[in-house]
Amino acid sequence: MKRTGYRPAVAGAIESVASTGGQLMPPIMGAAAFIMADITETPYTTIALAAIIPSILYYIAVFLAVHLEAVKMNIRPTVNDDLPKIIQTLKTGGHLLLSIMIFILMLAFGYSIMFSSLYAIFGVVLLSFLRKWTRLTPKRLLIALINGAEAVLTVALATGTAGIIIAIISLTGLGLVFSTLIITASAGNLFIALALTMLSSLILGMGLPTAAAYILVATLTAPALVELGVNLLAAHFFVFYSAMLSAITPPVALAAYAASGIADANPIRIAIIAVKFGLAAFVVPYFFVLNPALLGQGNLSEVSSAFILSILAAAAMAATVQGWFLVKLNLLERLALALAIFLLFFPDASANIGGLFILLAIGIWQLIRWRSIKMNMQNLSKEIDKK
Repeated sequence: MKRTGYRPAVAGAIESVASTGGQLMPPIMGAAAFIMADITETPYTTIALAAIIPSILYYIAVFLAVHLEAVKMNIRPTVNDDLPKIIQTLKTGGHLLLSIMIFILMLAFGYSIMFSSLYAIFGVVLLSFLRKWTRLTPKRLLIALINGAEAVLTVALATGTAGIIIAIISLTGLGLVFSTLIITASAGNLFIALALTMLSSLILGMGLPTAAAYILVATLTAPALVELGVNLLAAHFFVFYSAMLSAITPPVALAAYAASGIADANPIRIAIIAVKFGLAAFVVPYFFVLNPALLGQGNLSEVSSAFILSILAAAAMAATVQGWFLVKLNLLERLALALAIFLLFFPDASANIGGLFILLAIGIWQLIRWRSIKMNMQNLSKEIDKK
């Protein structure tokens, strides 16, 4: 991404937000999804089916945000000659991928992540000797060890500091009191309760893996949401999203810190941009609480219409965040798109029609502006040619 023209921080943010969303994507979701199935006493297949629409929306919004970033920064598509040949690449170094299989198989057989990682490292060293050009000589091995140590420094420092904070919260009981105060502060208002629940989840999830963060917030806040009338599955998906998003939310954003070592960019800057690219994940949970059809709960007509409208809303969200559609969006157009997003997600036919009308009007206006700019550029080019 850096070679094609993306800024280092943007490349790191794209990697962070895309990787974080992998926990949402069926059929094999993150560990937290299996824990959710156990806590809610719901079959995992039901959890996976409910996650289909939210995960698709997440990646549509990310894809369009990345595309609009490229258009805005005038990044040209990579030509075929610059793309690596897949077959040739696999022939050259594909055997090294077997180390990933070692890691996955050891996890499947119940070994810890640390133990599995260690043996995967041993595996990749041994596998390197299968080809002369990948062989890890003593010099190459030393360079690899140095690069690995340097890359992990920022992550180790962040997790170590976050561990101290987490330990203090746990030992003092502040987490339980904090969550209880947040639910009480909502005074029975669902929207305030949802906002405060997400805030508490982001804070309590600092530096924690998603599974651990989910267990913490599901125990403390999800029951309160259910008492306020939220669907059980929607309540747990809401806190699952919130726990997951702590990985890209500053100041402690583990995914951003991991990406910073690769992208060679400031981790806080990466986290801020990642939040922008992953905005859909912050917004969509509020709407599937209001409209369970986004979790696949309802008849075919309800689910289909909710899915189509939410795709349009996700596209509008990407354009609003990037400030670009066919041409640069002005403030009024961005505010109108923000309103359209809300209306498209809201489970009401009149609101949906209003959202579609706003979206169509902005699309037509953007097309008119684009054609006007294009014609002006053509006229300017003709005048230059004449001179």
